[in-house]
Amino acid sequence: MYINKLGSYCPLFIVIILAACQTVPVSKGGNMGFASTQQNVPALRTCWRGASSSASQTTFILAVGANTGDLRLANQDAQQFAQTMQRRFKVPPMQVCVLSNGYRAEFELALLDLVQWVKPDDRVLIFFSGHGSHVPDDNGDERDGWDEVFVTADAQNEYPKREDVVVDDNLVRLINALPTEQVITFIDACHSGGMYKDKDVLLAQARIKFLMKGDLGTILPAANHQNVKVETAGGLEHIKGVVFASAQENQDAREYPNKGGFFTTIFLQNLAMYPNASLVEVFQYTALEMRKRTENSKSPQYPQKMGDISLVKGW
Repeated sequence: MYINKLGSYCPLFIVIILAACQTVPVSKGGNMGFASTQQNVPALRTCWRGASSSASQTTFILAVGANTGDLRLANQDAQQFAQTMQRRFKVPPMQVCVLSNGYRAEFELALLDLVQWVKPDDRVLIFFSGHGSHVPDDNGDERDGWDEVFVTADAQNEYPKREDVVVDDNLVRLINALPTEQVITFIDACHSGGMYKDKDVLLAQARIKFLMKGDLGTILPAANHQNVKVETAGGLEHIKGVVFASAQENQDAREYPNKGGFFTTIFLQNLAMYPNASLVEVFQYTALEMRKRTENSKSPQYPQKMGDISLVKGW
């Protein structure tokens, strides 16, 4: 899948706050199909409790973290991102949802429920920090034969399967169903399977945000994908709006001990340093700094922006 081929779209902001959530029993089955069949989720947190439609333009934030595998600071990333964006855009608490150690069902349900609150001129911010991975493509819509997945808290079980994670195809469907084109999606996770040891001490200490466990991270056999059909739901390149990704698709993303996700940490630092800069400008500062820090590494990390950037320059 080629995430760097996102078409022209608009911005949308999503981040998640625990204070904006309520708990209801988890459904293990039914038509929605959200809950994991592997992990015993004690309660399903739902977002947007108390939200209301406004006559004027407003912003919604959904932020999800998942400390799976050896990651320790993904939840901190989500919380800090949500708090920062809430202050910046003066977002009411009921329009902010933060899911620490979010489960697949919670992540997907938050997007599904958001449909009833968002208006065509509203903005949505979506943020995920955690492991990324891949599983074999199951419907022939990926050129490289892999579906990319975002590893939620369900994957803490012994043998996680594709049903326990957010698959890119489903994420695209949920985001594209929102009744606004103004979407920005932030992704601080790996989209590759490369594992490198680096001579740089700091880089060597970093945790790679790619998970190989159970069905996740499967190394596929060589195959001929020349005649594969590309479209239907599609991968992340088909998400509406703009995507800010922490690394190129063939690169690893990192989490630094005692700091957090490399991308999230640098982005928030630059946001504080340049409070009057747009999000696009802050992203550009972040990408440049990360390129300088890792360009001599065996495993460079170069953030990517995709979509119609002109639509979010004033944010």
